[in-house]
Amino acid sequence: MWRGKCANLDTIPAAEPQVEFFSSIRDVPADEWDALAGDDNPFLEHAFLSALEESSSVGPDAGCIPMLVGARARAGAPLVGAVPLYLKTNSYGEFIFDWSWAGAARKAPSPPSRLAPGRCSHGRWPC
Repeated sequence: MWRGKCANLDTIPAAEPQVEFFSSIRDVPADEWDALAGDDNPFLEHAFLSALEESSSVGPDAGCIPMLVGARARAGAPLVGAVPLYLKTNSYGEFIFDWSWAGAARKAPSPPSRLAPGRCSHGRWPC
C-alpha cells in the first residue's frame, strides 16, 4: 500500500497537470522522487531503483525495461506523483524460474470454456 506523501489534487486545475515518462530513474531528481516515496519503504527510494539500473538487474538485457511515470501540477513544478513501472520483454518471472510448474501447465488439459454451454453439466472442473 502506498503511504507516501501526495498532493491535494483538488487544488490542481484540470488543464494544467503534466504527465512525464522517464526511461531511467537517473532522469528524475532524487530529492523530488524521495519526497514522494515516504520513509517506510526502501524499495521505492531513488537510491534503490538506481542501484537496480546500475547493476543491470533491470534494463534491456534483463528483460525488464524502466518506464517510470511522473506527474507535475504544471511545467517546472516538483513531482506530485510518481510510479515505477517496468516493461517485461521476456517470460521470465520475478527472478523465479519455476520450469516444472510451466511444464505441468502446458501438459494439463484445458478447463472447459465458460462460453460453450453444455460442455460441462455440473459447472466444475474437471468434467
